[in-house]
Amino acid sequence: MKGLKVGILSLALAISAVVSTGNGTAYASGINPYDDINWYWVTTDYELSRGYSEDHKGMDITVNKEPVYSPQKGTVLSAGYWTSAGNYVAIETKDRDPDTEKTCN
Repeated sequence: MKGLKVGILSLALAISAVVSTGNGTAYASGINPYDDINWYWVTTDYELSRGYSEDHKGMDITVNKEPVYSPQKGTVLSAGYWTSAGNYVAIETKDRDPDTEKTCN
């Protein structure tokens, strides 16, 4: 079975079809530049298929039959399936971009 690839973007969050705001079991501390804004780690699995970099403002997380949660409250912008990335839900959050320190409104 294919895993679900997930990308966390600086202004939006793309996550799998299972969406819940809130209570992840672990913070993202030490994993990416978003850790100082108290986003929860979005799943119990820590396998990355592509990590955060200067040209990739997000992380692609591979999970298989695991719930994936939103790291904080936000507005669902879109949901669907990308043939190159799998299931996703894009969520806009009201926080700041870790690269520019600008509020993401």
